[in-house]
Amino acid sequence: MTISVKPKPIPLLTDGKICVDKNSNKVIQSYLLDSKLNNATHNFEWFLDGITIYNASQSTFEATQKGTYSVKATNKSTNCSATLVEAIVTETLSNSTIFKITQTNAFSDDATLTISVVEGTANYEYQLDQSPFQLSNVFSEVSPGTHMLRVVDTEACTDLSYQVIVIGYPKFFTPNGDGHNDTWKIIGFNSQYSPSITIFDRYGKLLKQINSSDFGWDGTFNGQAMPATDYWFRVIYLEDGINKEFKSHFSLKR
Repeated sequence: MTISVKPKPIPLLTDGKICVDKNSNKVIQSYLLDSKLNNATHNFEWFLDGITIYNASQSTFEATQKGTYSVKATNKSTNCSATLVEAIVTETLSNSTIFKITQTNAFSDDATLTISVVEGTANYEYQLDQSPFQLSNVFSEVSPGTHMLRVVDTEACTDLSYQVIVIGYPKFFTPNGDGHNDTWKIIGFNSQYSPSITIFDRYGKLLKQINSSDFGWDGTFNGQAMPATDYWFRVIYLEDGINKEFKSHFSLKR
């Protein structure tokens, strides 16, 4: 007499989490349960809290509810079945959809962006452009211009992005009509800063006064092209409700 021992299939399941919007109760992110077995060689039965999930007969199942999931796998050729294997799926609430950005040290080489997640209580990670994610919500030495900020949480239940413009100014401009650097203006200002910008020549003569919505200075005064040299400017603006002033210079190149 020959005795043949055929091993039972051994499915593997891992605990996981689903993400649910706290306001709408809508599932933002499901969790994929994977038995690690092959559909071609096994049949599957899935259960949630001991109750059969109908029409769930594949090697994987996408969980959209919290609870205890289990799977029974049967080998098609041997008809051997595995003992039920369980995994617990929990629920995490997404509790924020916006974040606030505070910008300080405008015009300096140490411009700083601080991110505050509104009504958020999760463990967050922060990213500036394509740099690695970090635990700190503060980014220092940020260059002037447009940047992308991103906030995620460690539960994969938050993924927020926002474009921000860091305040600065071009060190030179070239008003030659080629469509590149033809005007000079402050980078990143908008009406919330209530800016007043004045431009002078080296003798202190007022050449132009502009605000955040202006096109900028085209390098002329009373319709006449100004010579290639350095010019000075003064900016008065609000930062965190405080009146501030900044003075510096830039070059006109022809």
